[in-house]
Amino acid sequence: MTPQEAPGVVHVLYAHVHDAPHLPWLCSPQEHQRAAERAETDGEAASLATAGLLREAVAMLTGIPPGSADIGHWCRVCRTVGDHGRPVAFGPSGLTMRGVYLSAARAGEIAAVAASSQAPVGLDIVKPKLHIEFDTSILTHAEASDLAAADSLERSTVWNKAVMRKMAVGKATGFGGAIVPASLDTLGGVLRSWPPSIEEEVSGGVQLVDVKGLPEGYLGALAYLGARRPIIVVSRTSNAV
Repeated sequence: MTPQEAPGVVHVLYAHVHDAPHLPWLCSPQEHQRAAERAETDGEAASLATAGLLREAVAMLTGIPPGSADIGHWCRVCRTVGDHGRPVAFGPSGLTMRGVYLSAARAGEIAAVAASSQAPVGLDIVKPKLHIEFDTSILTHAEASDLAAADSLERSTVWNKAVMRKMAVGKATGFGGAIVPASLDTLGGVLRSWPPSIEEEVSGGVQLVDVKGLPEGYLGALAYLGARRPIIVVSRTSNAV
């Protein structure tokens, strides 16, 4: 197998937001300020844990210290760097770091990030609730039929996997919530249809993978924009500074 044929590797790092005291120490003053300003909506601890995990992920891919990079967010729709959109890493020179693809997600008490050096990635996680109402308007006809046919005990899992896969594709392509969910058919973990707006991003292939190894009670889905299914390595961040 040649290097070009080898599957990509995606690292998924996660942390319990109240049990990773070293992560806030990795964050910049600007990240602390943003976390404080958005404490009521996002939770200050969760925001800092996510920011710290992104820095750890960049260090893992590049070998530079976590504090040597800066993390911004690029919105594919607005075409600006700001406080929303796909995470991007900037090196000490202030330029975007090549070969660093990032995504972040939070659910319950868990923050998680995905990082790859080969292709864009999108990560979504969820802590399923026992009793939820299913909004089938965000599903395709095939996905809605699959949900209706599922056993009552499995219906929540089927629903959450469909939603996570759509979210993951939105994150990987950079279009996020600008994509109408019902325009994405992810039945069976395969991207079967998509809107014309993301044709360029998905033309090289999209791999949808269930993320195994998260804490009990959590589900995860990852979208990888590549022709081959990636190897996913899941690990919990160390509590050491």
